[in-house]
Amino acid sequence: MNLEELKIIGALKQRDAKAFAFLFKLHYRSLCYFAEKLLNDRQEAEDIVADKFMKLWSKHADFESFAAIKAFLYISTRNGCLDFLKYAKRLSASQKELAYLSENKEDEILHLMMEAELLQELAKEIEILPRTPRRIFELIFFDGLDSNEVSQQLGLSIKTVRNEKARAVNLIKASFLKRKLLFFF
Repeated sequence: MNLEELKIIGALKQRDAKAFAFLFKLHYRSLCYFAEKLLNDRQEAEDIVADKFMKLWSKHADFESFAAIKAFLYISTRNGCLDFLKYAKRLSASQKELAYLSENKEDEILHLMMEAELLQELAKEIEILPRTPRRIFELIFFDGLDSNEVSQQLGLSIKTVRNEKARAVNLIKASFLKRKLLFFF
């Protein structure tokens, strides 16, 4: 564990809101993605993740490392999702959803965790892209717009949109290659 992590852990133990905010920003997106994949319900996934961060805040003194915090967040989020599915089963008598998670799906859950972590790395790379390629990338891949719609919305030529999209993808790919993460794709 590096010095920066030790400082953040110490600050969290002192109930420092900035340390908590740092951990929230670091893990929130990937946990929401993970929970949403388990539940197929974005709003419920966000509620469960928010609840688990509240538990993290209440147990602030129990953690000695970033790895312990991350493990707590993933395990408690998974358990929260399982509890929600059990509750939904009682309400709707839907055994199919419960069986999906309860029948030895550990490999699939691990895969979803890895996918969520990779998407977190992707989000970091997107944030450091130059402004125009980043905006075009977000509109196309997150908002689902096509190149023509992006062109109209941003007032750019279709060729510029395509070039900037390719530039964004190449910058991300180069960063992933440098960090040896591209094999995940």
